[in-house]
Amino acid sequence: MRGAAVEFADRAGELAGAFDLVFAGDMMSGADWRALAPVHLARAPLVVYFHENQLTYPLREEAERDYQYSFTNITTCLAADEVWFNSDFHRREFLAAVDSLLKRMPDFVPARVSERIAARAKVMHPGVESPPPAPTAKRSKPYVVLWNHRWEWDKNPHEFFAALREVRAAGIDFRLAVAGETFRDSPAVFAAARDEFDEAIVHWGHLESRTGYMSLLSRCDIVVSTAWHEFFGLAVLEAAAAGCVPVLPRRLSYPEIFPEGSGPAVFYDEGALADSLHTLLSNDDIPGRSAARALARDYLWENRIAEWDEAFAEAAAAGRAKHTL
Repeated sequence: MRGAAVEFADRAGELAGAFDLVFAGDMMSGADWRALAPVHLARAPLVVYFHENQLTYPLREEAERDYQYSFTNITTCLAADEVWFNSDFHRREFLAAVDSLLKRMPDFVPARVSERIAARAKVMHPGVESPPPAPTAKRSKPYVVLWNHRWEWDKNPHEFFAALREVRAAGIDFRLAVAGETFRDSPAVFAAARDEFDEAIVHWGHLESRTGYMSLLSRCDIVVSTAWHEFFGLAVLEAAAAGCVPVLPRRLSYPEIFPEGSGPAVFYDEGALADSLHTLLSNDDIPGRSAARALARDYLWENRIAEWDEAFAEAAAAGRAKHTL
């Protein structure tokens, strides 16, 4: 975050020609970009996409948070022509956190910051890749439960494995696939779970191949999230597109992406994950697989890209009018 604008501005100096728009991620300082980029790009309309943010990204201890990164997100928004968020949940949480952070300033507190950001903010859900063709054969027990999230504490793996332990203690058979990006300091619960559920495991570990990952999704029946942090939920949506029934906490962005009562997701309240899994895994058929695919179809890139193209065109036109005044 500290160096991206310098690097991109230097590289942009090698580019010739006219540009309609600059599209940047939230990890670059938009204000630094405006100051350092070549004039023809510094004046081009700037759209910043917030996939995550530094104000509410969860840390084990709030004291660990570097508020300069948070303030960089704020000045980026103020420097941009438009600020796009990957979910409305994310937009609302960010704007609330802006007000909370600015209250920490002892003096010269800038006025109406969240209001100014809100005026240029919009929600642009991302898309996912098309999954492999749906299997034609009827799925049979034991069903495969999937974890496909980062192996980090904010994804709350302890609750996931504790629920599986309860389900197994109740005599319910299942198979287990654990994917997702791994790190050197991944929670110890993963190593313990690999031994504990060894006889049920059909896959364990990160898949380097995208083809292999998509193939794994198509062989699973239920995808579970226990996350404490999720601004959108690409992993769950990818699995739903492949026909997995989502089992999700009733929080974060999930009710927005999988509306309750109109989609295939099974929502659980605090402490009730094991009960939800017990019910699904006991069925002679997993209801909702076709509905999961149908809901995810709206999020496939081939069905999302027209809205993105239109938003880019509108942002470019509005920005040109603004910056040529």
